[in-house]
Amino acid sequence: MPRRPPAATDMLHTDLAVIVCLAYVMVLFGVAFAGGWALAVLFGLDTVTSHVLQGILFVIGLYVMYIFLRHAQTVEPFVRRG
Repeated sequence: MPRRPPAATDMLHTDLAVIVCLAYVMVLFGVAFAGGWALAVLFGLDTVTSHVLQGILFVIGLYVMYIFLRHAQTVEPFVRRG
């Protein structure tokens, strides 16, 4: 069975990582928006405070994604160096 050249394998992992990250960001944006809206309604916050809360939740989610990617790279590097 022929094996793929290393460059093709590296590119496959990179493309997959990019697709997973984009999907995660889309879900993250939806959760931050819905969570901020739900908490604003629950606590009776005004519109500006609701948007600020949504932004804070989105930034927290981006930080969690950053940590996730750092740990994922320790398990399987996306690109080869050197």
